[in-house]
Amino acid sequence: MGYKVPFVDPRTHYPRLKSEMDAAIIDCLSRGDLVYRRQLRDFEEKVASFVGVKYAVGVNSRNHGLHLSFLAAVRETRAIVTIEEHSMIGGLGGTVAEVLAESDREKIAFKRVGLPSTFSSHVGSQEYLRTAYGLSEDQILESLKPILDLFKR
Repeated sequence: MGYKVPFVDPRTHYPRLKSEMDAAIIDCLSRGDLVYRRQLRDFEEKVASFVGVKYAVGVNSRNHGLHLSFLAAVRETRAIVTIEEHSMIGGLGGTVAEVLAESDREKIAFKRVGLPSTFSSHVGSQEYLRTAYGLSEDQILESLKPILDLFKR
């Protein structure tokens, strides 16, 4: 290990950025913009304009962004399927399930496809392991038939 990532010491940068940082802090505190900041609103409007859409939404984390995306998707679809080539515990399917459980949308089909949360007793190629755990392309498509049948009624 010949490369070390240096830690950032804010004390070394503060003198150079002091006037800008102090002005931003004073502006924020004097307006009470701790939750719905004007700076965020302005940024969202600029991004929306640049991208050519009506709205852009700034969020505080990747999960919050995913949550909002899933809420929008739930309103526009009749089924959601998540496919993960790893344990389903703590994965995308769990996040989607959480959003669905808390949404006001009723009657949406949902299926999680992925590995059970166990140690593998199988050894082999990726193709072999996918087949052993029901994750081959044909097996996944077969597992989706019950959901597709719901829409034939």
